Amino acid sequence: MKKSQWLCELIVLLLALLFLYTAFSKLIDMRHWIRAIHNQVFPKSVDPFLVVLVPIVEIVVGVALLIPKWRRFGFTGSMILLSGFSIYILLGILHAFKRVPCGCAGVFQAMSWPVHLVFNVVFLSLTIIGLILNRKADHIKAVSKRYSTT
Repeated sequence: MKKSQWLCELIVLLLALLFLYTAFSKLIDMRHWIRAIHNQVFPKSVDPFLVVLVPIVEIVVGVALLIPKWRRFGFTGSMILLSGFSIYILLGILHAFKRVPCGCAGVFQAMSWPVHLVFNVVFLSLTIIGLILNRKADHIKAVSKRYSTT
């Protein structure tokens, strides 16, 4: 296995672990997750959707990353989620909200907002690197497949 393939697989595993861990942390401690969502700055009418939708999306992204045919979807979903979460954290740090709530799960509850932002930016960078490596690997597979069938 080439270094780039190995690196891509490592990134996939790290991202899948991140999303599956956070999703299942929310589902295991649903009472805390519901309180955290009620504490957010969003309109209360979206709370029931967020309580269910966020962990489901995290699970879908985590699983998609682990399935090679769905990996590009997983990387794209990861990029969207991490960008969204990072923007939300940045807005909190910049005091765009009247209060700074936290809806974090598991070990992330203990992180300060600036540390959480750095964590998210690191994982967002890994996502972009993984997406690039995955696209290159897909391109190489397509080219070699094209030439092996002729």
